[in-house]
Amino acid sequence: MERRADGGDQSALDWAARVQRLEAEVDGLRRAMRSRAVIEQAKGFLSAALNCGLDEAFGHLARLSQYENLRVAEVAARIIGTALPSEPEQPEPGQAETPPFDPLTYLRGPATESDEPADPVGDPVDAPDLPALPAEIRVRLQTAAGAIQSAQTLGSLADRLLDEGASWLDAHAVMIWTSEPDGALRLAASAGVPPQVASDWQRVPSAIPVPVRDAIARDEPIWLDGHQPSPYLVMPDGAACASLPLPHDGRPYAGLVFLWKDPRDLPETERRYLTGLAVLTGRRYQRLAGTGAGGTAPVHWLQGILDALPVAAFLLAPVRDEHGEIIDFVIDHASPLSGEIDEQIPAELIGRRLLDIRPHLATSGVFDAYRQVAVSGGSWQRPPETEVILVGGIPEQHLISRSAVRLGEGLLVAWRTHDGEVELARAAEAEELGGLGYAEWSWPKGAVHWSRGMYRIFDRSPQRGPLTLEQLPEHLVPEDLPILQSELRVLLETREPVDMSFRVRSGGGARLVRAVFRPVLGPGGALTALYGLVQDLTEFQRRNEALRRSEHAAKLRRMHGAVSPRREL
Repeated sequence: MERRADGGDQSALDWAARVQRLEAEVDGLRRAMRSRAVIEQAKGFLSAALNCGLDEAFGHLARLSQYENLRVAEVAARIIGTALPSEPEQPEPGQAETPPFDPLTYLRGPATESDEPADPVGDPVDAPDLPALPAEIRVRLQTAAGAIQSAQTLGSLADRLLDEGASWLDAHAVMIWTSEPDGALRLAASAGVPPQVASDWQRVPSAIPVPVRDAIARDEPIWLDGHQPSPYLVMPDGAACASLPLPHDGRPYAGLVFLWKDPRDLPETERRYLTGLAVLTGRRYQRLAGTGAGGTAPVHWLQGILDALPVAAFLLAPVRDEHGEIIDFVIDHASPLSGEIDEQIPAELIGRRLLDIRPHLATSGVFDAYRQVAVSGGSWQRPPETEVILVGGIPEQHLISRSAVRLGEGLLVAWRTHDGEVELARAAEAEELGGLGYAEWSWPKGAVHWSRGMYRIFDRSPQRGPLTLEQLPEHLVPEDLPILQSELRVLLETREPVDMSFRVRSGGGARLVRAVFRPVLGPGGALTALYGLVQDLTEFQRRNEALRRSEHAAKLRRMHGAVSPRREL
């Protein structure tokens, strides 16, 4: 038997370690069996209460597990009111669900531990201020309560109210309103409402009658079944609405609204259920948005601003290692222009890591700059620089400017390509070197476009604008005007390009130019535009004249040398 240097028995230690591992495995199997039993009991309970199959019952458990970020067994234990075996299993690496984009994370920062209740939340259905409900509706309220309690932002609170709270009632939208001191209402969160509509109704002045204001003022629900015309301005005809107050310290300060597109009768049981949802929502709302009349900013305007930016932009959440160092960023929001250069779809980028989709940022120094801003704050801007980007596996060069600024707990980055500006700059340089200019006259709107070279050729300030075709003859030397008129007549008759030369009056003198005009034809052969390429030949003509004079002088010198008398020896 092997002996250790300190006299210990190595085989005995190995055997003890093996026994411990086996005991741990047995304990794990026992916990798994108890968890399985709890899940099966909860499935049976939900199946009987909701009159659904076991698969559908398990679907309810799974959704609630996702909302609360708990294991299915823990959710099942809450429903049947039993204790869960200790030592919960650790989630597999990389299986964490990516939270949905919520602008309040960037405006207020994520919820801290102090925002959560100090004591575990018990069974909300048993609370004394919740209505008595039949067993089936009670289970639905219990499921909705778990989803509401697990919401970490106002946006997710509205989403879960609609999905888990009111989906079985066929509601199509949920809104949470905060009352301001002057009687106005501010939209704190919504679900099922188009972003543009939510943006338009961010704030409702006190003079506009809306049912939720009356619900808050009277501290009682307002039920509109949609069968009769409504006195409220914002209620469409035939729409049903349930507006319920959300109280704090006995005083209503906010309101919860459920909307249906069509008329709907709400029986007493459903009204008691919605009242229970309002009580639960009021509790969670206080923790997410603060107490009393403080209210909160709507969650739609930031996303609308990002989508309207004329540049590509990402909202990024930092990813940290075990030492707290930022090793990457997760894309929380991608603007509509964010996928153009790389030929990617912005919606498919959300939730992915930045370096997975843009690896070249790690080698170009951009990622380091982003990380520095995320750590230290402030902002960072970089003028246009050439970057090599892989597009479909093929490297491409692009001229890109970038910027970054810390926003709440995240990072807002933006970038813009300048490839088109480079091409324009090169075209302008070519025009200047070649003495060229480009013009376009369009019909029927009479639009005229001149390049910078055209203004230079005609010695005209860009502030005065381009010349129309009718004004062009006034700037020609009168003797050359018939040339322009004749060639344009040929162009109109033949619909073919014409090439001509004429002199343009400039600075008390004249410039010789060559012009090529090309017609643009529309349907039926109608002339819709006229393109012109003009070249200043003045310098070319001057050099040719100087060369001709030089050659003539040289010829005269040669002739003079040929006829001069010979010098006698």
